[in-house]
Amino acid sequence: MDFSNNYSEEYLKQCSPYLDCVCLSCGDKSLEEILKLINDIKNYGCKHIIIATRGSLGAIVMVDGKIYEQSPCLVKPLDTMGAGDSFITCFLVNYIEGMKNVTDFPSQSQEKGLVSIRKYQKYLVKSALYKAAIYSANNCLKEGSFGYGIEF
Repeated sequence: MDFSNNYSEEYLKQCSPYLDCVCLSCGDKSLEEILKLINDIKNYGCKHIIIATRGSLGAIVMVDGKIYEQSPCLVKPLDTMGAGDSFITCFLVNYIEGMKNVTDFPSQSQEKGLVSIRKYQKYLVKSALYKAAIYSANNCLKEGSFGYGIEF
């Protein structure tokens, strides 16, 4: 659920137990406020992913209790409408697609390599966040954010 910047503590408490993913616009909040908010939402019962976008400051994301920070790809924007939405969508599409068929493999040796879902997930989240930053920045280079701007 994308709350944008339209939420209260009570509303987050009410909704979070039923959500796998919570998205928030947090461009006006400090890093400390965002981390507290993300932790509160996790404690309210959000099951999997919490995304806090911060405009030109990037995003803070929690996936299964682990915090990730993504820097933005800074561009001179034509239109920032939909930048957060495009970031969220690109991240989720890449993350879900990447997690679709993973499985744990038992480690029979001390050899290095990815042998568990948790290890794979860490790299996948970082890759999906980077792709989302690029996608969002590219959308900011189009009028109407998705290339369909009209005059009215």
